[in-house]
Amino acid sequence: MCEIVKGNKMQSMQFIKKARNTLLFVSLCMIGGTTYAVQKLGLAEGLPLWSAGMRFLLAGSIMAGYSFFKKTWKPDSATISAGAQYGILYFAIPFGIIYWVGQYLPSGLLSVLSASVSIFSIIFNYTFFKVKTTKTQMYGIFLSLGGIIIIFLQSILLSYESNMMLYLLACTVAYIGAAYATASLKHKVTNINQLCFNIIALLTGGGILCVFSLIVEHGNRVFVGVSLIALIYLAIAGSMLSTRITTFLMSQWDIAKVTSYRYISPVISLLVGFVFWREVLSFHEIVGALFIISGTIVINRN
Repeated sequence: MCEIVKGNKMQSMQFIKKARNTLLFVSLCMIGGTTYAVQKLGLAEGLPLWSAGMRFLLAGSIMAGYSFFKKTWKPDSATISAGAQYGILYFAIPFGIIYWVGQYLPSGLLSVLSASVSIFSIIFNYTFFKVKTTKTQMYGIFLSLGGIIIIFLQSILLSYESNMMLYLLACTVAYIGAAYATASLKHKVTNINQLCFNIIALLTGGGILCVFSLIVEHGNRVFVGVSLIALIYLAIAGSMLSTRITTFLMSQWDIAKVTSYRYISPVISLLVGFVFWREVLSFHEIVGALFIISGTIVINRN
């Protein structure tokens, strides 16, 4: 009898754990699907590097205040090293480039290009850490990539500009850096203080971007109105919550499952445009969305 009760209790705990992780993953998809649109909105009145840097500094400062209040600020050397590396490779360099490119490329296209982080992460995970991806997950990746190509290939061809290849190349470099940082984090996440890691990473990335902005950028550095709203949303949801959720899921799932949210985010971007800005969804966008959703389901199958 005791064994039956114990077994039922374990099943209940597993169900709760699975439901919790799924809810966190869905939240990550929602945040990823709205971040680039809000970022584009904020850039209308702000400096790119300064906006990115202040976003991370604000998020890191809030988390640091919480950590000191709860007396959980206990970083060790491994956490400090990992946080500094992640701050440079995931926040400072990639987001500096993405915010600059975001002045010229559509937010939906940036959201789609961010899906390459998942592919590069899997490649780095295999190349440097010898971790293979299952055939089922590879099928899901190909399905999602097919959907992304269907959605945006026509848009890229129709809106081609002389500098488009430069912007796309810059995005690729940025996302390669983010992918390496993601693959590296996967193999450190169980040996570090996750909260302290997030704080160090955000403050490092934000500090570097703000200093660099003071050197190369000139213009308005005050956040008011729309730019202030965008800053608060990006700091709390786009940085603080997404970073905490990603770091936690890295300790629960494999890298292909965690980064698969980047495939579903473009679909949410399209839905946001449809609901709030009355943008009409074309046939190829609907078909592409179905491919992406199918691929994400396949990737996250047990």
